[in-house]
Amino acid sequence: MRHAVSVICMCMFLLLSGISMAQPFIYRTEGGYARHAPETLEKFDLQAKRWITCLSEVLAGSYGVDNKDEWVVMQWDEVPAEAFNLTDSDDYIALRFSQEEIGKVINAHNQLYIFAKDLTKDTAHLYIVNLSSGKEATTFTYFRWGDETKDAFFSGTDSIIYFTVDTVYSDIGIEKTKVVAYSVAKNKIIKEQYLYELGYPGAEINELCFGKAGLGIIGSYSRDTANKNSYYRLHDFDKNTNSAFIHYVGYADPYFTNNGKYLVLVESSYELYDSSDSFSEYKTGKISLYEASSGMLLRVLSLPSHGEVKYSELYPDEVYYACDLDSLPQVYRIKPDSLLAAKRIDGVSSPTRQAGTGGFTIDVTGKGFTPASKVFWNDSAGKTIFVSDSLLKVKISDTDVAATGDSIVRVNFDGVSSSASDSMVFHVVNASEKPKR
Repeated sequence: MRHAVSVICMCMFLLLSGISMAQPFIYRTEGGYARHAPETLEKFDLQAKRWITCLSEVLAGSYGVDNKDEWVVMQWDEVPAEAFNLTDSDDYIALRFSQEEIGKVINAHNQLYIFAKDLTKDTAHLYIVNLSSGKEATTFTYFRWGDETKDAFFSGTDSIIYFTVDTVYSDIGIEKTKVVAYSVAKNKIIKEQYLYELGYPGAEINELCFGKAGLGIIGSYSRDTANKNSYYRLHDFDKNTNSAFIHYVGYADPYFTNNGKYLVLVESSYELYDSSDSFSEYKTGKISLYEASSGMLLRVLSLPSHGEVKYSELYPDEVYYACDLDSLPQVYRIKPDSLLAAKRIDGVSSPTRQAGTGGFTIDVTGKGFTPASKVFWNDSAGKTIFVSDSLLKVKISDTDVAATGDSIVRVNFDGVSSSASDSMVFHVVNASEKPKR
């Protein structure tokens, strides 16, 4: 029979239509492509499945929304940056810095910690803004080659911020990025370490992909684009401990849920953007769930491609995936504990039958069955008898086992094809074969 890592139907996710719950938002800016032309900041409500205007007539060459979805920081060229309260547009703070690209924004201790890359030189700044007084309490400067800092996160006690600095290239081709521990109380770096020492041995590129509460994901890659092997591991920066490496063929955006119990890898690929041979990154829709500690693959899920991912620290046990936001919105809630425990198929009784021996009844065991659940034999729904949430019985006709071959048994939890379980293989053999187990 097939193992639980089989690709399953995309709608095993909980579709967020009709579910009363809070959720994070997806943000974007619209308009304002001319120099100093105003823009509109919008957020997509994942429950109502519609765009909502947050701010209009703003300048946002770059912007960052904080980890609590409470404040947005915006900046455009030489115009000084501003911070707006997303729950009260009249509440804003005029900041002093300009000509910087906004990166990660963290909300803690009644302060905003704003990481911004200087557009005129290879330096970056950490601006600390007091939300009560509106003053920039402290500025910390560090070397930053390339893009703005997006990988910053607090320790478990919110006393230290981990982020990366000083990307340099060695003679052996390894990017020697440093990950540092910045003390909020002391306003200085108290520890630093090369990221490659924590990454996969021999990898040329190592990135700090995502982190929160002292835990961060390290991605390791080859500079050779023909080598599509990636490696991901969860590192506890507070305790200096690691999970197993996960080997992945391709590239993915990694997230973790349930305090580091699961890793969620959302696959990315590239497609030709226009006739100028430019390529743009997109999500393929393939999503893999792993047990972080062991690196064991638990599920491979399939969703529509070209979606957007949203993860929020306010909802640490789930990842959202949304598609076609401007036309026919589809919103999926990836909650590993629910996917792995609430609904599943464990096995079928007597998974072998001799051809031509007539109809019979099989038992399907699992979890999450309801009276509406149906068992499918290949693509046809069988006459299903609900016994309990862990047992279904289905009648198999004599024509289904008239010829030898393998058939697929699966369960649709809500009785329609949009809610499929893993599949099991049923073997129909000739009379001379021994039963398979």
